[in-house]
Amino acid sequence: MLRNRNPADKIALYCRVRRRLVCVGFVLAAIWPGPGRSAPGETPQPYRVAIAHVLVTHRDAFDGKPSDRSRAEASTRATDLRVRIASGDLEFQEASRRFSDDHARREQGGFFGIFRDGELSDAFGDFEKAAFALREGELSTVIESPLGFHALQRVPLEEWRARHVLLQFRGARKAARGVTRTRSEARAIAKTLVTEIRAALAKSDDRPTTFARFARRYSDAPDRATGGELGVFSFGERVQPVCVATRKLAIGSCSGIVESTLGFHVVFREALDARRFVLVTRSPKTKEERRDLGVIPIERLPKPLRDAASKLRPGEMSPPINSNDARSTSLKRLPLEGLKSKSNAPSSTERSPSPAPPAKRRDDNRSS
Repeated sequence: MLRNRNPADKIALYCRVRRRLVCVGFVLAAIWPGPGRSAPGETPQPYRVAIAHVLVTHRDAFDGKPSDRSRAEASTRATDLRVRIASGDLEFQEASRRFSDDHARREQGGFFGIFRDGELSDAFGDFEKAAFALREGELSTVIESPLGFHALQRVPLEEWRARHVLLQFRGARKAARGVTRTRSEARAIAKTLVTEIRAALAKSDDRPTTFARFARRYSDAPDRATGGELGVFSFGERVQPVCVATRKLAIGSCSGIVESTLGFHVVFREALDARRFVLVTRSPKTKEERRDLGVIPIERLPKPLRDAASKLRPGEMSPPINSNDARSTSLKRLPLEGLKSKSNAPSSTERSPSPAPPAKRRDDNRSS
């Protein structure tokens, strides 16, 4: 049919077909989320979750020596407990305290840990998949792992952003060789510094920048180069006293003296704006070597990564970006929904989460 048409008709037909294909492309782009994106109307998948569990072990499970149950008996027991929790006959935390075989986490309501997508070992693949499929407060079906059988519940995850000044002394953990001050001398300096910082913040129109100047000048921590930036974190991801102090602070305020095994801290809490942060992952030759570099402010990335991050939508993962050292870097914008950042003080029963389970990598070299 096209052979009998003159060139002008062919060009006109081609233009009409091209316009229709472009329209179809726009429609597909609108309804198909693409890699790393959530479909319209869906809740964006969180970049990490906090999980509590009730564990039932058996004699063949990893570290299941204390148990005399068979695998079938453990499965039946876990299912019965899950049914009782789902029906309201038994509260989740009570079930953990009374019946869970994870003795280390019983008194913490079964808190299992905080982990990112892809962080757990492959043996915990079903566990991780179930955890990320849950909504906050939702109860999973019974999941099997090398540890036994689990009933999972996704619990609230609070996250904060903060900076700090660290004053170390002789004998403090990770104290540099050049640190000669005594503990009492370090505390006296910290006390004076708190007064000076609070006075400077009261007069400042840009409090984060003002605090960063003090961190660069006085801090003994390696992160002084970035103004004491601690990034985005939750309980268990920095030293416990810093986590507790940060949670108590109002945004834009400065703490008093906070003592940890590293020394004396002065902590400043910043607003948490997910649009300014990205999760950075390095991927060398093998998948097993993949390592999260953490949640990093976009402005601190090299220009090629910064440009790539600025094009991502919330919750979207970038394709691998190659570098000169035979490694690739992937970026993921934090979802705008799901981040929680309370400024009220914790209750007297507030507990710190336990460490996460066996993971592919765990390389946190931050000072706090």
